[in-house]
Amino acid sequence: MLALQDNTGTVLLELPTLDDTIHAGDQVTVRGTNCLLSQGRYGIRLTATVVDNDYLHSSALKSGSVFLEAGLQPIHLEWFNGAANSALALEYAGPGVPRQIVPGALLRRTPGLDAVQPKYEVGLDFAAYNGDWNCLPDFAALNPVARGVATNFSLNYSARPEHTALVFNGFIQISNAGVYVFYLTSDDGSRMEVGHPLISCTVRPSSTQAVPVTKTFEQVLTDRSRSAWIELKGEVTFAGANQGSLEMDLVERGNYLPVTILEGSPLLASNLLHRQIQIEGICEFLGEGVEGRSARLIVPSVEQLKISTPTEKIARNFSTKDLLTTAAQVRRLKPDQARLGIPVKITGVVIAAFHESLLLQDASGGVYISLAARESSRQPVVGQFLEITGRTAPGDFSPVVYADSAKLLGSAAMPEPIRPSWDQIINGSLDAEYVEIHGVVIAYSEAELRLLTPDGNVTINATDQLPLPQIPTSALEGGSLVGSVVRMRGGFKTDWDPQTRKIKVGSFFLYPATVEVEELAPRDLFSLPTSRATDLLWFDARASALQRTKVAGQVIFTRPGEFFLLDGQTGMRVLAAQEQTLQNGDLVEAVGFPQLGGPAPILQEAQVRKTGHAPRPEPVVVSSEDLLNHNHDSTLVQVQALVVSDALQMDRRILELKAGPLHFLATLRVEGESKKLLLPGSLVQLIGVYSSATEDLAHENLGAFELLVNNAMDISILQQPPWWTVRRAITVAATLAGGLGITLIWIILLRNRIAERTAQLRKEIEERHRVEQHRIMEQERTRVAQDLHDELGQGLTQVGILGSLAKNPSVTTELKNLYLDQLSEAARTLVTGLDEIVWAVNPKYDSVASLASYYALFAQRFLNLAGIACRFDTVDELPNFPMASQLRHGIFLAFKEALNNVVRHSGATEVRLGITVNQDQLMISIADNGCGFEAGAGTPGSDGVTGLHERLKKLGGRCVINSHERKGTTVEFSLALGKNGS
Repeated sequence: MLALQDNTGTVLLELPTLDDTIHAGDQVTVRGTNCLLSQGRYGIRLTATVVDNDYLHSSALKSGSVFLEAGLQPIHLEWFNGAANSALALEYAGPGVPRQIVPGALLRRTPGLDAVQPKYEVGLDFAAYNGDWNCLPDFAALNPVARGVATNFSLNYSARPEHTALVFNGFIQISNAGVYVFYLTSDDGSRMEVGHPLISCTVRPSSTQAVPVTKTFEQVLTDRSRSAWIELKGEVTFAGANQGSLEMDLVERGNYLPVTILEGSPLLASNLLHRQIQIEGICEFLGEGVEGRSARLIVPSVEQLKISTPTEKIARNFSTKDLLTTAAQVRRLKPDQARLGIPVKITGVVIAAFHESLLLQDASGGVYISLAARESSRQPVVGQFLEITGRTAPGDFSPVVYADSAKLLGSAAMPEPIRPSWDQIINGSLDAEYVEIHGVVIAYSEAELRLLTPDGNVTINATDQLPLPQIPTSALEGGSLVGSVVRMRGGFKTDWDPQTRKIKVGSFFLYPATVEVEELAPRDLFSLPTSRATDLLWFDARASALQRTKVAGQVIFTRPGEFFLLDGQTGMRVLAAQEQTLQNGDLVEAVGFPQLGGPAPILQEAQVRKTGHAPRPEPVVVSSEDLLNHNHDSTLVQVQALVVSDALQMDRRILELKAGPLHFLATLRVEGESKKLLLPGSLVQLIGVYSSATEDLAHENLGAFELLVNNAMDISILQQPPWWTVRRAITVAATLAGGLGITLIWIILLRNRIAERTAQLRKEIEERHRVEQHRIMEQERTRVAQDLHDELGQGLTQVGILGSLAKNPSVTTELKNLYLDQLSEAARTLVTGLDEIVWAVNPKYDSVASLASYYALFAQRFLNLAGIACRFDTVDELPNFPMASQLRHGIFLAFKEALNNVVRHSGATEVRLGITVNQDQLMISIADNGCGFEAGAGTPGSDGVTGLHERLKKLGGRCVINSHERKGTTVEFSLALGKNGS
């Protein structure tokens, strides 16, 4: 694609091929003819400067006439039909050929794939498609339902009459070279291409020049007769895909500009809404209009687009160094952000003016401006075009701008008003916007004006500063404003409660309100022509919710403010403007405003008059299978059903009924004394009005309708319920359940007694366990006291004696030193004994691993003092079996006694110590290389050996001693380890 600019303007050209050596600024010549039947252009010849060279999907230029060389020329035709009739015919005329249907004998196709020497045969290739389209689809993305060979362009090859399409491909035989005109006839849509495109683009030698200067939007507004290449920055307010292109609305300093990006598909996945963008393209003017609204921007591709950070993200990081240029940017500020006083420069038109403030609106929306002129005569007025400079503030309801200066740029037309939806009216989002409200005046006073709009009733309030418009009597031509259809325009101000900050639903202010009386209320409402209820359900190009309509019919049901009217077999609801006293069977005329969209029409704000009375019409019998047919809405029907329940609620009687699988409600007013209610299971026949979309159904599983019964006389009992009813079944079940309940209570009481006794036994066991633990603790305390007495008492006495002897002055120095050495040795012995006692009682060491570590350390210190080497034969990791302190202390005394025998009697130079656990057995061995001994009486150390055996036996273990003379002695202790180490 080329964007070209000459002295007359700028244009975009799509070419089948494009030389990649063409660059922006080149002078080029484009020549060509076109073979796409559409607009009737013969050919082009253009010399211009390249503004942009973008490689896009190409398509042939469009023309109704084409120059064809003699020979076979390619031809391609696409056609589709939606609903109803279809047509397809192709005619042509040329040198020596009068206008005629293209003969089938001149059409060719290639059955083979040989591109060098293709073979041709008579006919065309066709493909048939099915689908529901409103324009020609992209057939390349579709799968055909049929393919084959056609003899001519004919609808005989379509797969079905409606929602179908055909594509023909082949060649046409041209006898004489020249200009041929093709005439294509179709019903819904078609496209035909013939011949080879003859388009070329060449660079003129030595003609490269600078790219024309890009203009701003304001600059091109001065000369709207020429298209121009422009650049602008703005905020995206809308972005959507349209058949491969991207359509956007751009707001730039208050100017609104629609933008089309021809190849915008890469941007479809982007969230462009409210982003700031910089864009280049061709600005085209479509006709006369207000500032920019008659212009649009055509952009070749995404290459001409730069996307900035989303506006919402910028708004979260606003500072006083930023500048807001549109009303939408101000409106989106949160109170904390607006309180920063962010600079603002906005250009827009005044839509409402007050003593010290105004409402200013640009293309992005409206905003409240706080501005007080020094002279009241210079205060801005409605319709002035201003440039406001100021700073933001949170405002009472929405963000506002405190103006520092205001520059008058002239006058401007009021902006296009927003025609709000009901959601926009009730959520307050239109505050400070210029809106138009369309409705029927249903009440009018100095304080308020109430309108019936297509979406519901709204109230326009008034204050001293925001008065309602004064309607001149002459404008009403003797009629009344109440009942008239009006359009009101003005600045929208939300009505809200300052204390709770809640919006008052359907209530707002409109100032300055301009009122157009579209249709005066007729002096005689009933002079209008009568419409049938069925007519309201048919298409009417002039129909609207505000078109006053008169209907007539018979009343079949009434309730306060509403009655149901039957016109022939068609029913409708009538919402009366005033309270009416009507009876069933009355013939009436009603004039009001129709509300369509439901199963039956509704007439709102209706004026009603009675014209007579007639017997009630016969009801329509409705079966259970047809109950969900909402075509019965607002009509009189007769239904058979089973009674599920019958109850009284306030002044209404409500029956829950079942017909087949469907549940529904029937309601009627209670008249006088209430009659006997129906028993569940009764088969009844009811006559009433079918009412769809009931909002106050008692159960979620009920059908989406209810039956409105006039009185109890319209309910007939066809069959009483059987004796064996659900209630009786429930009674029997309740009796059985009572007996079962008594049994369960007895079982529960018995279980409670067992639980109490179990708890009592558990408490006794815990008490006994606590006493046993106390006994064991007392034994341990006694043992520790005995150890302290035995181990430390004698040693402390010896220390005292040696200390006294050392202090004696008559003792010689040599003897005193001997006493001191003995005193030091006694002290070391006491420390060792105390360490043994502490180790034995510390629960931290109640394990086999701790025992092994301590024994190894004790043996090394004890034997080293005697000059005996100690070797260890223990594994790296011992099982972490728990051992009670009594057990550890007892085995330690035996271990200590065995080491003492080695030092005193063996004369050994080395001892090997082994500690292992084998099959829950603790094994301790002490082996020396001393003199050994033969077991027998008088053997040295025999008393100690006996003591070892007795000590291990008390602990539940055993001691084995193996000794031979001059071969050493081995003492082995074995002790069973339980789970608790005891």
